[in-house]
Parts: sequence; structure tokens; C-alpha cells
Amino acid sequence: MVQTLSKVALAVCAASLLASWASAAGASEPVEAAPAPAREGLTLSSAMREAAERNYSILLEELDRDAAVEAAGQARAPYTPVLVIDADAFDRAAIGSLPDRGGLDLEAQVRWGTPWGSAISAGGRASAPLGGALSPHGASLFVTAAQSLLRGGWRAGAWAPALEADLGAEIQRQRFRDGLNALLVDVEEAYWELAFAQADLEGRRRSLKRAEAQFDDTRQNIARGLLAEADVHIVEENVVIFQEQVVRSTEALTLARARLLRLLQREPGEALLAVDDLDGAALSLPGADEAAAAALAQNPALEASRLSAEQAQVRLLFDENQALPLLDLDASLILNGAGEGLADALASAASAEGPEVRVGLRFEVPLLDGATDAGLARSRIERRRALIALKDDEARLRFEVQELLVRLEAQAERVALGQRRVELASLKLEAQVDRYKSGISTLDEVVRFQRDLDGALIAARRVRVEWLVTRSRLARAQGTLHRDHGVEVR
Repeated sequence: MVQTLSKVALAVCAASLLASWASAAGASEPVEAAPAPAREGLTLSSAMREAAERNYSILLEELDRDAAVEAAGQARAPYTPVLVIDADAFDRAAIGSLPDRGGLDLEAQVRWGTPWGSAISAGGRASAPLGGALSPHGASLFVTAAQSLLRGGWRAGAWAPALEADLGAEIQRQRFRDGLNALLVDVEEAYWELAFAQADLEGRRRSLKRAEAQFDDTRQNIARGLLAEADVHIVEENVVIFQEQVVRSTEALTLARARLLRLLQREPGEALLAVDDLDGAALSLPGADEAAAAALAQNPALEASRLSAEQAQVRLLFDENQALPLLDLDASLILNGAGEGLADALASAASAEGPEVRVGLRFEVPLLDGATDAGLARSRIERRRALIALKDDEARLRFEVQELLVRLEAQAERVALGQRRVELASLKLEAQVDRYKSGISTLDEVVRFQRDLDGALIAARRVRVEWLVTRSRLARAQGTLHRDHGVEVR
């Protein structure tokens, strides 16, 4: 009779254990309790685009990029045609009894500097007497041109400031891309941490419900005399353990949500729910050569380093040009005329009856070259520094890609092993429940195997999060992360 009661007790307890474990392994329950407010479902790509549009840090970098673009436009000011109008009134001291003492001079011209060190101007001058009509009106039309042959000449001397500004704008664009990809890595990590925290809290709550059900069943069986009084402490300890884990998981979920809200520049406390499947991503790996080639060709930080080296070369060529003597060639054609009125004076000038042609050279050289030599030496140092920095960045990127690939490969294996560990923990629990049902095992061992299964599930999810974040970092190294999620960069 006693043996029959013991078998009945074990069967009842085993049945309750199996029922509670089956409910724990079944369909997912909501993360929050029923009274909680409805939450906004957010996909990873939506979070990426929202962060790119709203995050304050990336908005500041975007302004830096736009300012550099405008500075490049501003650097073209010397090559923009300029209209110059100059008007002068003058007064001469009276000489004898001459009635006309003063006059008005007016000059208008258009000046234009070219990217090759040329300067061209064309215009006219007119003078009119004031206070009398004895002096005639004067007028002249002119065209002048100048070309720097050494210092300030050609593209190295004239176009270099604008070219350097263009390179600076492109450098800022690449830095913006790199900053954007860095932000998107943070967003993806925060997103998957939120997804993990949601799944973790969901699992902890299921485990707590299972432990509470086991605790209630055990107390009832003790009251019926089917189990010993001391068995209640085993399941009660299990309840306390899972209560503590729920508290920790709730804290982790709140912090994970707050981190993502901060990156999205939303208000604290907003309800967010990561809806992308943490377990649904395919674990595919690119080839090592392919990944390295893509990174060296597209990484924005490396491209900025290349442009910095090019900018240093442009600056060196400009400084070498500025160290040359000044030798400018200039020429001018002036048509002068005079008449009783301004119209007569302009007609006389336009008739080109008395053209004035000038051609000249201007030479200038510093007597001491110390400052110039120091500037050249500094530019050469800066160029060498930029080239070494470029080589260092290339080497760093190669090793970074290699390290990320090693991590991805190992993490992919750990994901597979973690999944197998979950399967084995589940089979072990089933076998232990059967042993308990047969009277071979104890309740303590069954509870321990249940905790082992929970730990295996959590560990499998954690390594999958690590793989997803590492893959995101590889995409950043390759410069493609923003494109992978539909974020356009202008």
C-alpha cells in the first residue's frame, strides 16, 4: 500500500512538473503584464533611420560637414568676377583767376582672377570739371591683364587654396559617414540588447510562474502526505531565485530601453518594443579577402586619411610655389579721349585714335629665406606624417577586419553549440522527470535541471546578440552599414 501511494505521489508530482515545464517551453508571452500600456513596435531598420535623422551628435557632425562644403565655396571668392566703382571729387587751390577749381572722377571696372594666376580687368574712367566749362571732359577705356609666372602662378600657386578646401569638405563628408556608421553600430547594439532583455524577462517570468506552480503543487502534496515536509524548501528556494532574476531582468530591460531611447533622441520612459526576431538572422560570413578588399576600398575613416595625405601634398606644392621669387607679367591697353561733354569724350576714346599700350615685368625676392625654409620644412613634415598615418590606418583596418572575422566565425560556432546545448538540456530535463517519476531521482535534481535549461536558453541568446553586434561592426569597417539599412548619405 505504501509503495502504491509513493508511486502515485511521484506520478502526480512528475505530471505537474511536466505540465509546468511544457508551458515554459511553449509560445512566448508578452513581456509586460496585461495592465501595461501598449507599446510601439520598432524594427531595426526603422530605428537606424530614426537615429540618423534625430540623434543630436550626428546632427552636429552633419552641420560640420555642411560648414566645410560652404567653406569650399567661399574659397572660390578670388575667382569670382567683381564689379568695382570708384568716384572721387577733388578741389584744386586757386591759381591766378582760373574759374574752374575742381572736378569729379568716376571709374568703373570688372575684375576677375583665374585659377591659373591670371588677373583680368576691363572698364572705363571719366572726369568732369566742376565750377566752370573751360576744362574739357576726359574719358578712357582700358583692358589690363597680368599673369604670375612664378609665385602665385598656375594651379599650384593660384588654385591650391580652393583645392585644399575641396579636399577638406570631402574629408568632412567621410568623417560624417564614419560617425554615422559608428552611431548605427551603437543603435544596433542597443536594439538587440533590448530584444535580448525582452526575451530574457519573458523567460524569467515563465520560469517564475513555473516555480510558483511547482511550489503550490508541492505544498498540496505535502498536505496530502505524499511528500516530505522538507521538500517545500527546495521549490521555495527556486521561487526566490527566479524572483531575484525577474527583478534583475526588469532592471536590464528598463536600462536597455532607455539606452535606445537616448540614441533615438526620444523622451525618457517612452514605450518601445523591439519586434525583429533575435533568432531569425542568418549567420552568413563573407570571405576574408572579400571583406578586407571592401574595407580598404570603402571605409570612410580610411578614405578621410587618404584625402588628408592628398591635402598635405597640395599644401606642400603651394608652399613650394610661395617660396619662389615673384615674377609677374602685365599688359594693358588704354584708349584716351577728351571733349566738350562726356559723350564727346567717350566717343573720342572709343575712336582709338591715341591708344596707350603697356607691357611690363615685376620681380620680387626676399633677402632672407629663413622663414620660408621653415615653412617648407614644416609642410614636408606634415606630408610625411599624413602618409605614415595613412599606412597605419590601412594596417589597423586590415587587422580589425581579420579580428572581426575570427570573432564572427567563433561566435557562429558558439551559436550552433549553444543551440545544441539547449536541445541537450531539454532532453536531460525530460529524462530527469522520467527518473523522478520512477522514483530514481529527487525533486532537487529536477529543479536543478530546469535551471540548467533556462541558463542554456539565455546563453544561446546572448552569443547570438554578440554575433549580430560583431557583424554590425564588420559592416562599419567596410563602410556599408548605413546602406545595409537604407540610410542615404548626401
